[in-house]
Amino acid sequence: MTRGGGLRGRVVDETGAPSAHAVVAISRGDGAPRSTRADADGRYSFENLTPGPWLVRTQSEEILGLGMSFKGGRRATPMVFNTAVVEGATTAFDLVGTTAPRVTLAVAIAVDGEPAVGWEAYLRREGQPQSQEGVLDESGSIRWNWTKDSSEGAVFFVESPGGVRIGREVKLAELSGPFVLDIQTGELVLHGVPQGSADGSATGAYCKFGGWIAAALATSEDGIWRARVPAGAWRVTREDEGTDVEDPDELPLLTSGTLVPGGVLELHLL
Repeated sequence: MTRGGGLRGRVVDETGAPSAHAVVAISRGDGAPRSTRADADGRYSFENLTPGPWLVRTQSEEILGLGMSFKGGRRATPMVFNTAVVEGATTAFDLVGTTAPRVTLAVAIAVDGEPAVGWEAYLRREGQPQSQEGVLDESGSIRWNWTKDSSEGAVFFVESPGGVRIGREVKLAELSGPFVLDIQTGELVLHGVPQGSADGSATGAYCKFGGWIAAALATSEDGIWRARVPAGAWRVTREDEGTDVEDPDELPLLTSGTLVPGGVLELHLL
């Protein structure tokens, strides 16, 4: 019994940059095509393939079919193969993705004038079960490239070492340049924070500024929670277990106040 061979390679765009999460589809004309998504570096692989000629290409969506096979005794349009699988070996085959527009999201973040080095970054795209993850580099920046329908939306957010998340919704079709965010911060101190709740509720803090939302869950063993957060108008709310609201302004308000850059805002929970 044959154990087959494999395919592996990398998908790049016309400039040579990796096409993160591009769909790579393969077929040998037998009516059973396969597909996979490349990783964040554009790399893909297939295993346990029948030796012989194969067609490999990129496409914008998960596979629905990749050409014709012989059916009903009538010959269909011949498939043009572009690589071959060898028994017991892995064939290297790189691709230049051209079947869908290249989408780029670039973000640069500074905190009090200094790059947000080491902050974690996440991108959650519509219809995708998992987020892309990364870390801001020494310039406080991150850049993602992928091939996808430009009408797709996404949520981008970063998380500070103190657990404060700052994010916004983005419409990929509207991306025309990098997001540059210079955050001025202060210290937020909450008094009377419960250690926990039997009903599963939690204390949340939110601030909206310039199209972004900063959010944090306040937890404490001594009743006092403090964190360095973006300056602005902060709302402290109660979040019940299973709460699912799009606008944090809809959550029950516990207290609120305005934090100025470089200042300290102390709030007492009601």
